Amino acid sequence: MAGADRHRPVERLVPRLRGRDDPGAGRGRHPQLARGDRRQRTADLLRECPHRRRRRPGHRGGGPGQPLLPLRVDRRSGRLHCRQPLLHHRRTGVAGDARRGRDPGDLRPRRRRGVHRVPPHRGVAALFRRGDIRVPAGPGRGCPGGAARTRRSRPTRPRPVGPRRSARSRHRPGRCRRPAVTAPAGLAPTPTPATPGVTPLLRHTAVPRWLWLAPALALLPALVPFAHLIGRVLGSGSRIGEVVLSAETGRLVANTGLLVILVITSTAIIGIGAAWLTEATDLPARPIWRVVVALPLVMPSYVIALALLAATGSRGYLSDLTGLNIPSLTGLPGAWLTLTIATYPYVYLAAGAALRRLDPAHEEAARGLGAGPARTFRTIVLPQLRPAVGAGLLVVALYTLSDFGAVSLVRFDSFSRVVYAQYAGRLDRTPAAVLAVLLVLLALVVVWAEWRTRGHAAYHGRPVRRTPRLAALGTRGRVIGIATLGALATVSLTLPIGVLLAWAGRATEAGRDIPWQGMQGSLTAAALAAAVAAVLALPTAVLLTRHSSAATRWVERTAYAVFALPHVTVGLAMVFFAARYLGGLYQSLAVLIAVYAAVFFAQALGPVRAAVLQVSPSIEEASRSLGAGPVRTMLRVTAPMVRRGLFTGALLVFLTTMKELPATLLLRPTGFETLAVDVWSAADSLLYSRAAIPAILLLLVAALPTYLLTRRER
Repeated sequence: MAGADRHRPVERLVPRLRGRDDPGAGRGRHPQLARGDRRQRTADLLRECPHRRRRRPGHRGGGPGQPLLPLRVDRRSGRLHCRQPLLHHRRTGVAGDARRGRDPGDLRPRRRRGVHRVPPHRGVAALFRRGDIRVPAGPGRGCPGGAARTRRSRPTRPRPVGPRRSARSRHRPGRCRRPAVTAPAGLAPTPTPATPGVTPLLRHTAVPRWLWLAPALALLPALVPFAHLIGRVLGSGSRIGEVVLSAETGRLVANTGLLVILVITSTAIIGIGAAWLTEATDLPARPIWRVVVALPLVMPSYVIALALLAATGSRGYLSDLTGLNIPSLTGLPGAWLTLTIATYPYVYLAAGAALRRLDPAHEEAARGLGAGPARTFRTIVLPQLRPAVGAGLLVVALYTLSDFGAVSLVRFDSFSRVVYAQYAGRLDRTPAAVLAVLLVLLALVVVWAEWRTRGHAAYHGRPVRRTPRLAALGTRGRVIGIATLGALATVSLTLPIGVLLAWAGRATEAGRDIPWQGMQGSLTAAALAAAVAAVLALPTAVLLTRHSSAATRWVERTAYAVFALPHVTVGLAMVFFAARYLGGLYQSLAVLIAVYAAVFFAQALGPVRAAVLQVSPSIEEASRSLGAGPVRTMLRVTAPMVRRGLFTGALLVFLTTMKELPATLLLRPTGFETLAVDVWSAADSLLYSRAAIPAILLLLVAALPTYLLTRRER
């Protein structure tokens, strides 16, 4: 070495590996290029670093014309650390990199999989490292000079001594992979006794048993009664064939199937059309229309049915106002219109979110090839909306199958109404149990049909980095669009609320009081169910995210399957189970809360699981390394960081429990009233003025959680 390099005792220059130098560099073009004969340079290198292994015959190593790489030199011994350069490098094989799809000129170090041991450095204790998770490793075997070997953290075992690596060269000075670092006085790590419950994070960690307790407590109140219901049906013998093969059952299947087909068709047309008008066109006041079109989601189906019944018929509000004899909306037309108004926001919200994510380049390419607006929408936009619209229609179909309040008020014979009538009007309740199981099978058929029509097409694409161009409607198109959305808002929002306010005014003039007892019961049951579901959702979310396995995935699927079960079936199953096995707990508030939490547990689990996924596991492992147990870590570290997800899940459960009707009718304690029960009881007796006040109170109470959820989303 000559010149400035002789004044740099810490770094020396050695040949760099083949294949990573600049293609334009060559011998004699740079002062740091190797010079001289290859054999002479190899001998000089072995003299500087005697522990460097000789290359195998045929190995393509460094040669003349290759750049030099600075390496570290031990200040104490003066030896060259040939194993650890200042710059990361790796062995290169052009053929091997080509087979693995790597760039031979890539200078980035290879990432090792598994668990690695990070050596102590500047007083910091040794760590086990896996990704971004680090936990204390405790004292381990180190190298001369105080540096721990960077080895895979697994139990040491004797290695065979062979010609490639001898036992004498294993612990020679200068063989360390890391430079020797001496910790300052007073900062050196001292061995500490093992803390109970603090273990390194390995690839396979045992799942704490108490984590399985949370999903069991949440889901068993619905699963065990349902299993008992199936056992009771299978034990009824020949009665199964009599009920299944009867003409009444065939008529129920036809009525329910026809209602589902009509509702999903109308909701698809309304939802997609409203989403296109509010998201993809230049319609005036689009933000206001987005809120107005989605507001019917707050109203329960039986409240909408009550408003339509109170507005039509010979005694309806519209007949009194106009003097015309408007026919009453009962039977299939009333059920179709009511469920369409109650469920089209599910399709609208899903389609609107999908439209905002679409890449406008697809539509522009189609228009550039000569396709018109209608053909572009039919062949380009609609296929890309298929997954979102399919998910929304699945929710609509399951909602229609399990709905009880609307079909019972409009006097339409569907499965849910007949199941409740068979239970309440007969001493022999075997037909009700058989019909409830058939309703579950019909729901499974709907889920299977959606899965079969899903297809295997790929819908992903490059991220949308520019705002899509809005479709110009023109003056005539804007008038038609505003008129369409205005008519939709009138039928689904203005008419129900206006009729309820009118009937509530009549009730106030008649001196009817506010149903405080029903309001207190609704708030109590909804708050307790939301609290129980949120508390059980936290450990379940930790189980699903931190200990993912086939068993935990089945736990999540079971939670959503229970949510998809018709609520009248779950309530009837709990009635049979509690009457036989629970004794004094039959028709108690505890059983009602347990069923609420089980049925709506999936609504709380979704937001909490999403929040836990955003928490880095290294924070929890740091708490464990400081001596905190798993329960304390979850309560003191995880819970505060996922409080937004917990609040969102609790609000969803609260909102849904406030509107729940069939399970409340079947399981409520004697004398326990809710707003939903008050509305249904009064409307079933055609006392519309008496039902209007609790309906308005229910809308006001349900509007607060909806506003909070919308505010948090923004």
